[in-house]
This record gives sequence, C-alpha cells and structure tokens, in this order.
Amino acid sequence: MQAYIVKKVARCMDQQSLFRSGILASFLFAGLTLAALLLPLIGFLLMLVLPLPFVVFTYHYGWRAGAVAGLFSLMLLVILIAPLAPSMFVIFGVTGIIMGELFRQKTPAFGVFAGTVLTVTAGVVFSYVAFMAFTSTDPIAAFQTAMEESMDQTETLIGIDAEEEVGAVEDVMAFIDGLQVIAPMLLVAVSAVTAFLLQVTAQAWMRRRSLEAPSFPPLREWSLPRVFIWYYLAAIILSFINQSEGAEGMLHTVAANVTPVMEFLMVLQGLSFLFFFFHWKQMNILLPILISLSLLIFPFMLPIVRILGIIDLGFDLRMRLTSQR
Repeated sequence: MQAYIVKKVARCMDQQSLFRSGILASFLFAGLTLAALLLPLIGFLLMLVLPLPFVVFTYHYGWRAGAVAGLFSLMLLVILIAPLAPSMFVIFGVTGIIMGELFRQKTPAFGVFAGTVLTVTAGVVFSYVAFMAFTSTDPIAAFQTAMEESMDQTETLIGIDAEEEVGAVEDVMAFIDGLQVIAPMLLVAVSAVTAFLLQVTAQAWMRRRSLEAPSFPPLREWSLPRVFIWYYLAAIILSFINQSEGAEGMLHTVAANVTPVMEFLMVLQGLSFLFFFFHWKQMNILLPILISLSLLIFPFMLPIVRILGIIDLGFDLRMRLTSQR
C-alpha cells in the first residue's frame, strides 16, 4: 500500500513538473519572440535563442508534450503579435520541438541539421505564401521594384558615364531581374544558414547544461556521398542544355537553382579535403583556414577548390592517401 501511494505521489509530482516546465517554456518563447521583434538592435541575437525553450523542454518530455506547450505559446503569440504569430511559431517554435526530439533520440548532427533545415524551409515557405495571400503582394517582386528604383536614383545622382561603370550597373540590374528565377535557391540557402546557426547555438546551450547534444564532426571529416558526383554531372549537363536553348522556361529555372547549389557543395567538399590533407600531413591548421578565408577575397580561386572537391569525391583521394601509411 505504501509503495502504491509513493508511486502515485511521484507520478503526481512528475505531472506537476511537466506542467510547470511547459508553462515556463511557452512564456519564455513568447517573451523572447516579442523582445526580438521590439528590439531590432539585438533582435538577431535573440532569434538565435528563440528555439531553446522548446529544445530543452522537448528533450526532457518528448515531442507530444512539446507540441502541447507549443500550441499554448502560439495562443500567447496570437494575443501579443497576431499577424506574425504563425510564422514566428513555425520557423522557431516548431524548429525547437523538432530539434529537441532529435537530440532526445541521439540523432547524429547532420540528421538533426536535415530535420532543422526542412522545418525552417517549411516555415519560410509558409510565411511567404501567407504574406502573398493576405497582402496580394509578392515580396520578391516588391524587393525587385525597390532595388530597381534605388539603382535608378543612384545612377541619376552620381551620373554614370564610363563604360566599365555602365557595365557594372547592367550586371546588377540583370541580377535583380533574375531574383524571381533563383528565389527557391535563395530560400533554401537562407534556411540552411539559419538552421545551422540555430543548431550550433542549441548545441552550445545543451552542453553548457550538461545535456547530450551531438556536435558536428571536424570539417576534415565532412564528405558527401559519392552519388553526388553524378548529381553534379547532371547539373552541369542541364546547365549546358539550358544555355543552348536560350535560357528560358522551366529548364532555365531548374538549372539556375540546382547548378549553384551543386557547385557550392563541391567547393565545400574541396575545403574539407584541404583540412584533411593538412591534418594528414600534421601541418598547422592555420594554413587551410587562411586558404578558406582567401576565397572570400579572391573568388577566382573557387573553381580550383571545386575541382579538388570533384577529384576527391570521384577518386576517393582520402582513402588513397590514408592507405599509403
């Protein structure tokens, strides 16, 4: 009888702890969201920690409890920031729940990253569609118009006459005109960067609280599956076909979005090989870091690193090097 009573009391205390933690997580998320929107100077930093209340709560109590706490926080946000509530909740709240559950299941870091990217991308797409539905305005088209007007005003005020300057302006205008085409790639890129920053912030916070959170392996250990070499080849062929057909239509849209992504992945593979090579040679890690930073200053070096990544992926250079020892 005593054991039964003790068990019931313990269960009641666990439920009370769950309830208090859920309420706290909901209010923390709502408060941080409101602060991030009202304090623009530190809003970006606050957005990095927005998912943390649900990451920790879901890690302890599971995704079902996280979903209930999330719905409660959504109701709070509707009261506080009605128009922005769904978007902020999907991008940051749901991301926190997904991330917390993946941490709870001890999913590897790249698996957590994939789930986080998909969630953030879904949130951004939802926000984009909702904005168009309620305002009848395409935000990308509005941004293009604003940029074109700004370029026209700048050209009028400064007075651009030199041939090189005119060419530069034409290149910028061509890029602005093409934003509508590469919008999917930009959306995924922004979502990926956002997801990476959110995950790294959550990992640091979890480790500080002595909670398990899988970290990304060193860059030298990163490597794409070998099948990506065929994806890259297909993207290159698609790009050539697109150029031969006049860069128009659906084919142009697909090529314009897929090719830059595959080229970036090959550059990342090349950088990973550089870090591996210098580590294999037991050389100072500062050298590959300097090479990586130099790519920002001398972008003409990017094709070299991309070719190195293609060779590494296609011929498995790392395995060949390590087998020599």
